[in-house]
Amino acid sequence: MTPEKMMMLRSYFMSRNTLWGLMIYTMNLIGTKLFQRADEIISLQYSSLEIGLSVMNNEGNIIGIAVIFQGKCDKVPVTLILWVSADDLIFFIVYDY
Repeated sequence: MTPEKMMMLRSYFMSRNTLWGLMIYTMNLIGTKLFQRADEIISLQYSSLEIGLSVMNNEGNIIGIAVIFQGKCDKVPVTLILWVSADDLIFFIVYDY
């Protein structure tokens, strides 16, 4: 997915001002950043977050969120980190940099 298409999705879903729109946009963002299929993203739950492996910078901002997935070809669950970079901040709903 191109950055332009992601911005169009963000504008569309956030303009709806609904929890559903936020959820769909977030699923698209995570799926794109972590190269996951739709059926893998749908199974994402709060328990899929591995808070202890998340990464914070010196200011206390989270810059990497660890997520546990078991992909179609994975024999066991794997931990992936969703990194926040300065180039991606426009895509995130809330950020503090």
